[in-house]
Amino acid sequence: MKILVDCHAFDNEKYQGITSYIKGLYLEMIKNSPNIEFYLACHSIENIYSIFSKFENVTFLKLKSKNPVYRLIYEFPKLIITNQIDWLHCQNKSPFLKFCKEIVTTHDILFLDYPQFFGIKFRLLNLIFYRKSAKRADILLTVSKYSKEQIHNHFKIPLKDINITPCGISSSLIELSKNDHQLPDINKKYNLDEFVLYVSRIEPRKNHETLVKALDTNSLSHLKVVFVGTETHENLILKNELNLCNVDVIHLKNVTLNELASLYRSAKLTIFPSYCEGFGIPPLESLIFKTNCVCSNTTAMKDYKEFMVDTFNPNDFIDLRNKILKHLYRSFELNTEEIIQYYSWSKSAQVLTNKLKK
Repeated sequence: MKILVDCHAFDNEKYQGITSYIKGLYLEMIKNSPNIEFYLACHSIENIYSIFSKFENVTFLKLKSKNPVYRLIYEFPKLIITNQIDWLHCQNKSPFLKFCKEIVTTHDILFLDYPQFFGIKFRLLNLIFYRKSAKRADILLTVSKYSKEQIHNHFKIPLKDINITPCGISSSLIELSKNDHQLPDINKKYNLDEFVLYVSRIEPRKNHETLVKALDTNSLSHLKVVFVGTETHENLILKNELNLCNVDVIHLKNVTLNELASLYRSAKLTIFPSYCEGFGIPPLESLIFKTNCVCSNTTAMKDYKEFMVDTFNPNDFIDLRNKILKHLYRSFELNTEEIIQYYSWSKSAQVLTNKLKK
């Protein structure tokens, strides 16, 4: 069996959820399926070579262009025919014409439920291509119960035909959570005392401003807030809020994995006020460091509500403020092994492997 994986997401310098998904899922698939030949295709081959080069059952295919239309109309059909591919795995969008069996992972369709955070061109084009790709897929995957339900509601695809492959927690972070001596003194490096942490790229739907407003009170004035993540879309509301509020904000854009682990471990609370998520791995990452987590109660974040110390309405900064005050110094018992076992790449890889065998 030959599987061609569209890895063009690795051409983007800013790794996001899709790159983590492909990396985590296919490291397990490739390792545990030596009888399958995997073809990984992207323009910037060096970005995936360092991850997958140790495996003998992997072939790297360089795309000539980063242009999505050229890729979907010409390059992938040619690669499928030339290499006699049995299965093509795409993220969200598959080629215009079908030349082999297709696996499609539709990560989310948030642009349909929260259109205010997405441009009209993005919404219209993705509605056409996401729906076509999902309905045509021989194996349709998604990453959360929420996304599964919304794909069913919007695209009228039977629930039984939508398979969940949740994102897994990084094995490197799991290892760091068990070995404190490897972690740097993050408090000293960034002059931190007591702080709360939000790990997420900055864009309007991530709702950083509600956290800033919640902390703008005398009873929480001793706290700093640390934002970890790059700004991918300008958030003018956040910038305005930062000018108005008296909150000590530290924004870290490029932290090492060890520093991230130390931030998770040292934070008084991790807080995730996003309006909408298709999945969202940082809340789960923070939990394996046994740090209390307060999370928005919307969309896919409801999937792991049972693991949170509390949830809140992301439109209500007073609600969030009260939850912070309530749980800031609270001791909370958590079964981290249960989280690690459920949100594992090996488990998700097994879902796909089982579907391929049918």
